[in-house]
Amino acid sequence: MSEWEGKSKGNAIGYKIFIFIIKNLGLTFSYIILRFVALYFYFFSIKEKKEIKWYFKEIHKFGSLKSNIYIYKSFYAIGVSLLDKIGLLSNSIPDFSINHDGEKYLHELAESNQGGIIVGAHIGNWEIAGQLMKRVNVKVNIVMKLNEHEAIDSVMKSSTDSHSFNIINISDDFSYLIEIKKALDNNEFIILHGDRFVDESNVVEMDFMEKKALFPKGPFLLSIKFRKPIVFAFAMKESRKHYHFYASKPIYNNKRVNPVDVENKTILLVEQYIKNLEPLLVKHPEQWFNFYKFWK
Repeated sequence: MSEWEGKSKGNAIGYKIFIFIIKNLGLTFSYIILRFVALYFYFFSIKEKKEIKWYFKEIHKFGSLKSNIYIYKSFYAIGVSLLDKIGLLSNSIPDFSINHDGEKYLHELAESNQGGIIVGAHIGNWEIAGQLMKRVNVKVNIVMKLNEHEAIDSVMKSSTDSHSFNIINISDDFSYLIEIKKALDNNEFIILHGDRFVDESNVVEMDFMEKKALFPKGPFLLSIKFRKPIVFAFAMKESRKHYHFYASKPIYNNKRVNPVDVENKTILLVEQYIKNLEPLLVKHPEQWFNFYKFWK
């Protein structure tokens, strides 16, 4: 079952070291060091290595040698996404060049004063995609689990310009749902992921990359319940300083949905989400960062 345990690898000391290196020695030197760090994770992250190898062999049909090469590439790619995030937010590197596919939809949505749900995934670099929201004239709220690594979060806040958005913390008491409702009532943007869930979440089983996987219903139900447009957005790294941003055309859910039809409507939205996600995963297999048993 594709249930995320709510924790990711990494520690505050490691983050501090890379922040220091980027600010004092530059991003290129940080990439060089990262190659050795990725090699360490390749040899010692046994559980994650097992799951990501299954992903390359069973989902992308890679042979054993190619799968192992891509395991290393994945560990390196997730490190690069972190370094790029630190460098960008701390203003320690020049801006990346970015292709913008569909950004106009977000501007149109902001100008319509309807608010909306922006759904991303743990692929590419979501922080880069999130920074592009600065260009859109609307208040943005990111829904995330802050207590995953409180020490790391504290380091990032003290070292970078990470207060660009309002953060809605996913708490155990579900009080965050009140904050989400308030933001949507004010016609603001809500950003969240559609490819992870924790225990007791409401999920739906879908065909994804020709195998069965579970997806959380929550992000899609928000669009239906509050009758807000939904957009799928991702940012993929294509070269050392170049990203490609993708945003889908909004799906409008202006009409009230009969309770009987909510399930079918939710499934249709998840299908559209998967339709936007799959081509990016095929093109950039190493930029999939769900290092756990995602598929059933």
